[in-house]
Amino acid sequence: MRSIRLIVYLMVTLCTGAAVAQEAYVYDQLLDSSVYVYDASSTGKLTPVKGSPFRTVGQMIGTNGKFFLTADPTVVYSYAIDSNGSIGKLVSKIDTQHYSGSQCDQGQSGTALDHTGSYVYVLYEGAGQGICSAYQTFEVGKTGLLSFKGAVDLGHFNAFGTAVITGNEKYAISIGTNIDNDETFKTLVRESSGSLALGGEGITFPAAQDGWLVLSNFSPDPNDHLAVVIQDGEGYYPPLLASFSVNSHGAFSSTNTIENMPRVPFGSNPVTNHIILDPTGKYLAVPIEPGVQLYHFNGSAPMTIFGGITGVSGFVSGMSWDSDQHLYVLNGASLKMHVYKLVKTGLEELSGSGTVLTQEQGSFVVRTK
Repeated sequence: MRSIRLIVYLMVTLCTGAAVAQEAYVYDQLLDSSVYVYDASSTGKLTPVKGSPFRTVGQMIGTNGKFFLTADPTVVYSYAIDSNGSIGKLVSKIDTQHYSGSQCDQGQSGTALDHTGSYVYVLYEGAGQGICSAYQTFEVGKTGLLSFKGAVDLGHFNAFGTAVITGNEKYAISIGTNIDNDETFKTLVRESSGSLALGGEGITFPAAQDGWLVLSNFSPDPNDHLAVVIQDGEGYYPPLLASFSVNSHGAFSSTNTIENMPRVPFGSNPVTNHIILDPTGKYLAVPIEPGVQLYHFNGSAPMTIFGGITGVSGFVSGMSWDSDQHLYVLNGASLKMHVYKLVKTGLEELSGSGTVLTQEQGSFVVRTK
């Protein structure tokens, strides 16, 4: 089963100037599906919330602040979240195999939560020898009740990444292969019900004719742009960081060229450890083993490097922004959570940073209080 782990963050508008006091919860899921919840202080120190670890079923999807969402191969679960950030009782579950779209596989291939925390998208893909992919949409109600809103068949498109919602909430974007086995984007339109429908697609990218359109992962800004990692088809050259725009018809285009796009150095692993834009869409964090490199994200214009590499010994196994311009970086070797604040020169580590999490490498999300 192929899936792209998405690190979920709340898309909100940030104030400019000095960062305000940080107050957030970090949800760290272990391999047995139990979850440690940490209260993050203004200094970056993480303190386990009483009752951790909390027992859940399935892999973490994310949280909207009121409910914590998980999924196993066939079922999506919704748990209540208490006032101190702890995970409470199971309030709803829904068997995705009972709904249209599940005919494409024997189990889910990935799940994603939209920016509002109101909709869960479930990907089914890869049945038999043919191309078959479908996205199901489930709404998270005010009481946490999960309900089916619809499904869309992607036709001759084999998606292998869960949907990413554009910052303007209009489209869902997936990476996959078309009938010619070319790796490309698929654009889906978000309807008023939250469900997805087939939309416009197409890519205009000068570097594509030179064999550079092999997509790795991408991150949306709050508007209609995407930061994208692209690679050459043979893997001979370091990956490039490109900026794409999505027009009113859902088609992609870019004016970036091989000459003006920044290259990601060899030794980094942006394919495994995903790039992530901050909620303002101005700063892109890219894992450069063993640290993080920031870039100015300039909308449709090429990105530019910002500051030096902020390094930690080991390797970066996950990243997430909160809504107060803080970047959380998990060191996969030491299992320490390093917390940085955004300053004029780049990233600066907070004094209480470096809390050791559990003794295994799982996945985490950050939710601002």
